[in-house]
Amino acid sequence: MSICKEIERFLHFLAIVIKIWSYFGEVLKYMAKRKKSKSALGTRILNYVAWGLALVALVLSSLVTGYYFGYEDAKKEVVKKESAQTQKRLALIQKLEKATTKPIKASVNKRLQAVLKREIKPDISALHELADVKLVNAPKKLKRE
Repeated sequence: MSICKEIERFLHFLAIVIKIWSYFGEVLKYMAKRKKSKSALGTRILNYVAWGLALVALVLSSLVTGYYFGYEDAKKEVVKKESAQTQKRLALIQKLEKATTKPIKASVNKRLQAVLKREIKPDISALHELADVKLVNAPKKLKRE
């Protein structure tokens, strides 16, 4: 019984499809018999407008695709330039680090003497006398009022 019902449903479905197909056939016949009522000038203008729009669409699509491919290429170039700049910066930083970090090879005594030389200011008034030797041009003393 279930097979018979299935066959009936299928036949009913086919009948609906045939009715729809025949309806579309009538519509197509009507469309084919319809007469042209527009002038040739109007169709010529519409033809030119359609070709113009197709040309505009072609130009716009080529611009969009060119922009897309150009963008991808430019993106690759920017990545290369950025990597080159970072490598230059790293090399410069490494050079600066090498220049600023000096190895301490001087002994403690030499470093202490260097610090003392910077901090101790010699007495200006006694500079002209070195080991009991007087210089020819001794500095003059300032007179205070």
